[in-house]
Amino acid sequence: MISYFLSSSRPAVLALITCGSLVLFACDGSDSDPSETSRADEHAGNLLAMTSYAELEPTWAGSYLSSRVAQNRFDWGRAETFLSQVQSEKNGNALLDRRLMLLAMGSGDFAAALEQAKAIDVAQDESGLTGLILLLEPIRDGQFITARDMLNKIPKSTLSNFIQPLLKVWLDAARGQADIASLRGNRSYFYHQVLLADYLDKVDLVASRQILLTVHEQLTAISAERIGDIFLRHQKYDLAELLYKTTRILNPNIPGLAEKQTAAENKTDPLPENLKLAPPIANATEGIAYAFFDMATSFYNEQSLESAQLFAQMALVLKPDLAEARLLIGNLFSRNGRIDAAIDIYNTIPAENPRHKAVRQQIAQLLVQQGRNDEAIEALKTLVKNATPPEQIDYLMQIGDVYRDKENFSNALSYYNQAADKVGEPIGAKYWHLLYARGMTLERLKRWDDAERDLKQALSYQPDHPHLLNYLGYSWADQGKNLDEATAMLIKAAALAPNDGYITDSVGWVYFKTGQYQKAVDYLERAVELMPYDPTINDHLGDAYAKVGRKREAEFQWQRARNYSEDTEQIRAIEEKLGVPTSATSTKPSVVN
Repeated sequence: MISYFLSSSRPAVLALITCGSLVLFACDGSDSDPSETSRADEHAGNLLAMTSYAELEPTWAGSYLSSRVAQNRFDWGRAETFLSQVQSEKNGNALLDRRLMLLAMGSGDFAAALEQAKAIDVAQDESGLTGLILLLEPIRDGQFITARDMLNKIPKSTLSNFIQPLLKVWLDAARGQADIASLRGNRSYFYHQVLLADYLDKVDLVASRQILLTVHEQLTAISAERIGDIFLRHQKYDLAELLYKTTRILNPNIPGLAEKQTAAENKTDPLPENLKLAPPIANATEGIAYAFFDMATSFYNEQSLESAQLFAQMALVLKPDLAEARLLIGNLFSRNGRIDAAIDIYNTIPAENPRHKAVRQQIAQLLVQQGRNDEAIEALKTLVKNATPPEQIDYLMQIGDVYRDKENFSNALSYYNQAADKVGEPIGAKYWHLLYARGMTLERLKRWDDAERDLKQALSYQPDHPHLLNYLGYSWADQGKNLDEATAMLIKAAALAPNDGYITDSVGWVYFKTGQYQKAVDYLERAVELMPYDPTINDHLGDAYAKVGRKREAEFQWQRARNYSEDTEQIRAIEEKLGVPTSATSTKPSVVN
């Protein structure tokens, strides 16, 4: 689902906005990398420097730092709680007030954010964010004239200069007076031109193939699909077809997208009843919600993740059922380790949403990340029961993946075979990954002839896939067969993925198998640098050292491999090289670094 929010080229939106406009701290880089909690001390120091030392209390600093750490973990609700404790002691600190407002808004606590915003002097907030948060209330309540007056009072900034034209035109559209042509200059403005034209039933004003060719590659998948839906509804088939092609480049797996493109190509009229097109914007409030959400996706594209969350929450104030905003926030939670929060928000996506089944798959994947494999499998089995045969293929494959990750290869093979039965023979290029997964599973079950057949067929469809090249090439090398072909494949894989430790190890191992021991040492030393704690790679390097007469270094690597391994058979084999009694397996020494 990530690619649903991405564009194929850098969007022109954020080039207009400086970093100081949006982040909770001025241009500190934290917005781009929320995992950097090490900067908390620095920010605390900056704020503490504004206060005399006589005023500092341990609880103040502790709560502030706790807030910062929680924010970096995208737990903005807890960050808001901690900062509220600071504010209760440091009442009247404008910087704290503004930051608490943003944390409340980012956590979805609009009531608290609004209360904070009303206590802040709008004119003193140069970013314009206080004014935008205050603006949400009259827009939500349909008080568009009031909102128009408030909009004019927001201080000029790079942010407000960009978003004000969008808000102005939508607020004017509420009275049927929108100047659509005034929105020019970037893909976001063009997108809202089309939404406005659809809302005002003036689509002919924006149905320009020349303009669309200029901006279509800058659109996100969600924007391109929605505009395509608008043009398809208005029988602008060539424009709809172009937009759907753009969408499929960004995310070919969007449900129903292929059917929409076919309808556009065939100029189908009337459209099939089961074709789910995005409905027209219902009112100006909804249109402005999409303006805020579009800002969120732009920030997401730029990896300004805190700003993306902030604007997604602002969009939800105006349109609480905006599923796309919930999906974006869920994605932000999951990529920042807040798995339970991500699952909770994904569970709010209604069954009638076209992406509901994809969301259920994502929930299953998150459950696997938490080690809740049985729950994930049951969730996927439920999807299989309620799916069409083509849909069942992906679900069955995902169940197979869960079992394979658990090293339950028999069950994994069973589900891969069920998926293959749904696909039918011969399995084509579309399902090369099924062949790859089943081939790996068959290899682990020691059914090599069957595994080799699947892996070779998958490779015929994906000849430049480094991990496919590696798996088949390494398997051949390990068996001492097809060594010339295996060497060529592994060298190619290493060129495609030079920093992959497993692939580098494979190249070293094929050189070992062909008696080129010094070349093997060179590659295996590099592999250990890339993956220093992998027992197999350390074992391989030990073997190579032994062949070139570096006995003490070989023993050192074998000892490392023994200590890192959890595989009883591997440990026993290493102990034979070391001359250690196999009975000592249960009392392994401490790890050698």
